[in-house]
Amino acid sequence: MYIKSRVVSLVYKMAAMAVCLAGVLLIFGFPNTLSLSTIKYYTVQSNFLCLAFLTVSAIQTIIQMKRSGLYGAVTYMPHCKGAVIIAITLTLLVYQFMLADTPFSMTEGGAGNFFVHFLTPVLMIFDWLLFDEKGHYHVLDPFRWTVIPLCYLAYAMIAAPLGVTYIGGSRYPYFFVDIDAIGVGGVTRYVLMITVAFLVLGYLIFGLDKWMGHHTKTADATKARRDIRGMGRSL
Repeated sequence: MYIKSRVVSLVYKMAAMAVCLAGVLLIFGFPNTLSLSTIKYYTVQSNFLCLAFLTVSAIQTIIQMKRSGLYGAVTYMPHCKGAVIIAITLTLLVYQFMLADTPFSMTEGGAGNFFVHFLTPVLMIFDWLLFDEKGHYHVLDPFRWTVIPLCYLAYAMIAAPLGVTYIGGSRYPYFFVDIDAIGVGGVTRYVLMITVAFLVLGYLIFGLDKWMGHHTKTADATKARRDIRGMGRSL
């Protein structure tokens, strides 16, 4: 259950890279004065992670095209890609359900927010759905995938007492990790809630990956049996 055309996969990845780069540039203030201050936000860092992974995947796809032709699987580092997908999906869901109706904004216009919080996550998810061979994930992967957001949480907690500030002068990037505003207890509750939701999402992806992988193997086996029968009849 995936598209095996490496040409189509490459074109898709290059288009997704362009969208991801455009979103990051818009958040940085392009085409007006560029400012890198927003790089401190998880949103931007997760978008950079997608851009890096898409770039490497596109290069790997070109290599596979040269080595083994234009048709076949293009799956590259599936466990790492799972971490990237979950990381950017968290960006999508947190913005849609926790930030969209608040004054939070990293840019004056809405286009940048739309690109980094919606377009890039959706394109990354569909890159996995459409082009990756399924069935590679391990049952512990959803726990491993928590490393990226937890590392960012550690950064935010360490950066605050060191004097790092964000848009509006806050010492914390998002209201749900703002110890100054909601206290340690409030932050703890939000972090636990997001972590649980993250794991649930991870296991949904894991289950979908296993189901799609099993379905593909079953379909391939059925096709192989039919091909063998067809060859027998022709003989």
